Amino acid sequence: MDKYVQGLVQEAAAVDVHSHQGTNGVWQARSAWELLSYHWLATDLRCAGCPAELFRESHLDDRDRFCRAAPYVKAVRNTVNYWCFQNMARDLYGFRDEYLDEGNCDWLFDAVAEKIEDTSWEVRVLDAARVERVSAAREATPRLADRYFPYEYGEYLICPGHSADPVACFTRVGESIQSAADLAAGIRERIQQLVKDYGVRALHIWIPLTFTYRRYEEGQVQAAFTKQL
Repeated sequence: MDKYVQGLVQEAAAVDVHSHQGTNGVWQARSAWELLSYHWLATDLRCAGCPAELFRESHLDDRDRFCRAAPYVKAVRNTVNYWCFQNMARDLYGFRDEYLDEGNCDWLFDAVAEKIEDTSWEVRVLDAARVERVSAAREATPRLADRYFPYEYGEYLICPGHSADPVACFTRVGESIQSAADLAAGIRERIQQLVKDYGVRALHIWIPLTFTYRRYEEGQVQAAFTKQL
């Protein structure tokens, strides 16, 4: 990368638009396993032969999982997901080895464990990453209100809880949804209510690669709506 452009990137502040913080009210990693088992990195590790039960069996100890997964890291060390993990390990916890393995897994596990009870660690991590603001699901209550803003899952706008019944989804938006126009109005009203009640400032929209977005024609939307009903 051009050095001037690289300098701009390095100095730019960032917004984390979809935080994985806040699980069960905890706002920082509780163990190194939580970092290594991030779901996309976990997919890479399973493809490399890492036992799937490490990610499924709840009775297993986190340190045991972490060190049993370590031998498979070398096979995924050139993936973007592991690159992110490696940089977190180095920049935040002082890890200096080429990659995680059976010989250093206990050291890194202990290094992460030292920060678990440090309530200032969350701020230090955000500052180190130059992350100014973080979006978090409105159901969560951030510990640092000035660093977070709430979002709503776009999928929940018409169907809270992902109900499989389309009629149930539509009726939750409004009392009487008879057309695509009614549905659009109901979604708008729901967003306005979320802003009023929770201060929601962003929508989290899942966009699969199979989706193609284009300007809609109301007749097509109505036909699809009628089919769903």
